[in-house]
Amino acid sequence: MALNSIWNNSFYNHTPIPKWSFEVDFTQMFIQDRNINVEKYGDYLNKAVVSCSWPAREAQLIETWYAGINSKFPGRATTAKDLVVTFNENSTMRVTKILEELFHAEINCDSYFTDQEGYAFNNEFNKTSRIIRVLIHKPNPIMNHNESDKNANIVAELTFHNCIMYKIDETDLSYESDEVIKKTATFSFDYMTVKSNKESDTKINNTCKIDSNK
Repeated sequence: MALNSIWNNSFYNHTPIPKWSFEVDFTQMFIQDRNINVEKYGDYLNKAVVSCSWPAREAQLIETWYAGINSKFPGRATTAKDLVVTFNENSTMRVTKILEELFHAEINCDSYFTDQEGYAFNNEFNKTSRIIRVLIHKPNPIMNHNESDKNANIVAELTFHNCIMYKIDETDLSYESDEVIKKTATFSFDYMTVKSNKESDTKINNTCKIDSNK
C-alpha cells in the first residue's frame, strides 16, 4: 500500500516528537552559596531557554592493515561539539546578570572575596558535581518546571556531565527590529549520557551489548 502521507506510516504509532517539546535544566549548575539562594539562578535560566543544540556523538577510529585492507576499529569517544543554549532576556536583564556572574566565577575569578555582591564559588569549584540536563517531552504544552511530578511526560533525558560555561556570544542591537534581546552561552562538557524514561516505549541500557528486548 502506497503512503499518501508521511504520517500514514506504522512507525508513527503515536504523535511524532516536535522540536519544541524540550526543556533545559540548569539547576545542578549552581551550588548553594551561604549568602544567596542560587537555586533561583537555575530556575530563571530554565524558563528563559528558547533553543539549544543536541550535540553529535563521535568516536575516534583506529586504522590498521588487516588481511590486505585498511581496517578500522573503534577508539575513544570524544566530545564532538559543545552545548550551545540561547535565552530570551527579560525587562530586568536577569539572564545577563546570571550569565555574567557565572562567567566571572568560572573564568575570571582567581580568588574568593567575601562580602562581595554576586555569586562566586571558585574556592570550592568542582566541575564533576555540575551537570546540565535536556529533557525531551511528549507533545504537551505543560512543561516539566510547571509539573508537580518532575518526571511527567518525559520520554528521554540527555545529561551533560562536568560542565563549564566559557563563552557568551555577542548580542546584536538594532532599531530596525522589534525582536527581544537574546543571549547565547556555550558550555563545555566532558561527556554526555542518554536515557529513556518511564513514558518511553524503549529503554536504553548501559551494558556493552545491544538489547533488542527493550
